[in-house]
Amino acid sequence: MRRGFAGFVVGVAIFIVLPAVALAAYDFELTVINYAAEGYLYEEAHLFTRVENTGTEADTIDLKVIDKNLGVGWYTAICINGVCPYPAYIILEPGEADTVEIDVFLGETPDIGTMNFQANSRGNPSLVKVAGEYAAFCAQSSVLLVDDDNGGAYETYLETALANAGYYCHVYNTSVSGRPDDVRLSSYWAVFWTTADGNATYITATDEQNIMTCLDNGGNLFLASMDFLSSRAGATTFTSNYLHLGGWTSSSGGTDITGANGDPISDGMSFDIGSGPFSSGASDLMSYGSPAYETFYAGAGTRAISVDENAHKVVFLSFPFENIPVAGADPDNQDEVVRRTLLWFEPQMGADDDIPEMAIDAKQIYNTPNPFSTQTKVNYQISKGGNVRLSIYTPTGRFVSDLVDEYVEPGTHWVTWNGQDSKGRDMGSGIYYYRLVTGDAMSTGKMILLR
Repeated sequence: MRRGFAGFVVGVAIFIVLPAVALAAYDFELTVINYAAEGYLYEEAHLFTRVENTGTEADTIDLKVIDKNLGVGWYTAICINGVCPYPAYIILEPGEADTVEIDVFLGETPDIGTMNFQANSRGNPSLVKVAGEYAAFCAQSSVLLVDDDNGGAYETYLETALANAGYYCHVYNTSVSGRPDDVRLSSYWAVFWTTADGNATYITATDEQNIMTCLDNGGNLFLASMDFLSSRAGATTFTSNYLHLGGWTSSSGGTDITGANGDPISDGMSFDIGSGPFSSGASDLMSYGSPAYETFYAGAGTRAISVDENAHKVVFLSFPFENIPVAGADPDNQDEVVRRTLLWFEPQMGADDDIPEMAIDAKQIYNTPNPFSTQTKVNYQISKGGNVRLSIYTPTGRFVSDLVDEYVEPGTHWVTWNGQDSKGRDMGSGIYYYRLVTGDAMSTGKMILLR
C-alpha cells in the first residue's frame, strides 16, 4: 500500500496478465450437417458439411471425397454455393465459414454408397482433417444399424434381416467409431440398435439424450437390448417420456414369446427364445402406459412395447433379437419381425403417387430461393378455381407436410414453407419434392434445404 493526500491509504491494484492462447495461423473446423441422404433412381443425394476458418490467416482449403464405396455408375461432385470446381477448393478469410455440398449422383437400382470427406490447408499442408462416414441411399429410406455389442459380430442378424426385407443399412460399429452423436442419429429415417450380449451400461445419459433428439426430429427407433433396463439405476427421461414405462423387473427370464393380438408387428407370432446364441435369463419384464402398447409378452407379462407419437415411432425389445429363430416358419422368424417393423415405420404411398418420376412444369409451379436455409416461397398458377393440394415429400415419397389443402381462386398464388413437417418439427438438410394437385392436373418441383 501507499499513502495518498492527507494521509489516506490508497490501495494499489495488481493485475496479473495471463498469456493469451495463441491461435494458429492456419486452422479450420469441419462440422457435419447430415451424415445420410436419400435420392431416387438417377437422382442426387445431397450431403452437407460446414467448413470454418479458425486460423488467423486467409486460407485456401482443398476438398475431396475419399474412401468411396459407391453403387455401380454412381459418382460424386463437391459444390460451394452452386459452383462445382474440379479440383474442389474453398477460400476463406479468418472467421469465415461456408457450407460445402457433396452431390452423390445415383444409379438405376436401389443401393447404398458410403464415403468420407477430406479437407487440407494450403497454408499448412500438414493440416488434414476427415469427416464422415457418410451414406447415400438410392430409392430407399435411410437406415442406420448401430452395432453396440461390445466388439461382437451379432449385428449380422439384424443386417441380414434388413437385407431380406429389401433394405440396405449403414452399419455403425461403436467399438471402432465411438458413440453416435445426435447429428448422426438424426440424419437417418430409422435407427436399428442392438446391444446383443454387451453390457448396456455403456448406453449413457448422453446416448439417451441423442436418441431423444433423433426421435424429436421425426426419426424411428428399433432398440433390442435385454440389459438396457436392468442396467439403469432407475427411471430416466427416455424410459418415462419416450418409452412410457412405469417400471420394470430386471432379469425375469421367460422363453416363450407371443405377439399381441391385433398388433401391426407381432400379431400371430409365437416363438421360443431359449435356444439362441445367448441366455434369455437377463430379459426384463416391464409395465407401460399410454401411448405405449404391448407388442410381445411372455407368461409373466410384457417383453416388448411400441410407441407411435409426435411423428416418430419406437419398438423396444427387452429380450435379444438374436434369439428369435432365424429359420422359423412365417411369421415366427427374425425376417418377419424386421419386415413388419419397417412396414409400420414406413407410410406407404399409393400407386399413383410416384413423386420422383413426375415431370416438372416450371410454368405452373416453382420455388424461390432455391436452395434455402430458413424458408422458401412456393409460387403456383391455376387457370380455374377449385380444390388445390400442395404437399411436400422426401425423395423416397414420404409425406412431410401440406402447404395448401383448400379451395383456391384462379390466378397466381404463393405460400411459404419453413422447412418443417406437419408436426412443426424441423426437417434436415436435403432434397425435397413439392406436388401441386388440382382436379386431374398435377405438377411437381424440387427444392434443396440447407440448414
